[in-house]
Amino acid sequence: MRRKKFLYFTIVLITIVLILFFLLSGCALLLSQFLSGTNQRQYTVHVYFNGIPKEIIDKTGEVSLKNIFVTDINSVITFSLIDSSFNLQENNIFYIVNGLNKAVALNFTAPESNKIGIEASLNIKYATDTTFVPYSLNLSIEKNEYSLPNNSKNFYVLIDMTDNISKNIKLLDHSKGYKFIIRTSNEEFVRVYDGEKFRYLFTKNASGNNECVFIGERGKTYTFESLATYLSFTRIAPLDTSVESEIVELK
Repeated sequence: MRRKKFLYFTIVLITIVLILFFLLSGCALLLSQFLSGTNQRQYTVHVYFNGIPKEIIDKTGEVSLKNIFVTDINSVITFSLIDSSFNLQENNIFYIVNGLNKAVALNFTAPESNKIGIEASLNIKYATDTTFVPYSLNLSIEKNEYSLPNNSKNFYVLIDMTDNISKNIKLLDHSKGYKFIIRTSNEEFVRVYDGEKFRYLFTKNASGNNECVFIGERGKTYTFESLATYLSFTRIAPLDTSVESEIVELK
């Protein structure tokens, strides 16, 4: 009788041990999968055109935007990290010079990486009163791999499409960026000089103000000039990170 009880007890014990083993193995697998999943990171990207094609000014000879009719516009920025890809598309001329994604940061989750692939394209059709056939402008920057500044997951992507020779994409840690809000009397073209090269933007009416945004790098000096009035101001992007932006009045 005792042998039967002992045998029964042994069988029950072995069964419990086996059940616990499989349960613990399953938990370990789930835990492993969970930990591997934590390799995901949230990326916060602020995308701005820091230079629109000077060709628009050269072909039309206009410095006032009211004399230029943009009939079609499309920009596509593609980001890729390892096996993830994200597109940011904009068809609104206002946000071409005031921040893509409606001037709101683009957030996405992707695998941990200190590099990111980016490619960009800008297509514009425009004309004036004297243009018989609209001009068509197509500029693109082929896919390239960029190092995240300081391995930051919160950064600016600054796109310069001034011309085919100097077009480029620059990444800037968000803490190193400074926002200049440029305002003019009318919607017009403005020129920005950083001591090395000229870039061009145009102002658009935003809530009663004709403005555009230029993202500068803290500590650097920039000169802003209205091509319509020739009024210019020179500013230094402050190192003080408690100050995020300033308004430059070119009027």
